[in-house]
Amino acid sequence: MQFAVNGQEYYVSFVPEEGQWFVFTPTAQGFYRTPVVHDDDLPIGSPVVVIPEDEDRKIVN
Repeated sequence: MQFAVNGQEYYVSFVPEEGQWFVFTPTAQGFYRTPVVHDDDLPIGSPVVVIPEDEDRKIVN
């Protein structure tokens, strides 16, 4: 799946060798990958961090 947020492109893909989903972000050096974390993987009672938005940054949850 491919999508863009605030002009930044992202790709979501399953890596069968690792049995996990990743979000890939293109950079000048190649792709940066971030593992997708499922809510079920988080311990109950995990703190929620809220970062206030400013004019140049928008947060998508």
